[in-house]
Amino acid sequence: MLLQSVSKQWGIKTEPYGLVTFPISFQTCFGVITHFNSDPTNYAETSSVTNFSNTDFYVVFYFNNSGSNAAGSQVFWVAIGNS
Repeated sequence: MLLQSVSKQWGIKTEPYGLVTFPISFQTCFGVITHFNSDPTNYAETSSVTNFSNTDFYVVFYFNNSGSNAAGSQVFWVAIGNS
């Protein structure tokens, strides 16, 4: 498979969940990777991406794998696609 015009975008979501709109729309978005930045805790913390498209994605940050949103966290993200 030959990938032409592959590009990447990145940023920081300052709220722990919600919609992130890409600065520049992709023709096709291949995927999004997230990583959280919060105070160290003794609990498991994860961030998940849902419903990504060529223009945006939705991110959720979970605290202690409980399925509840955690407040006060930043989520770093990287998206790869083509233009």
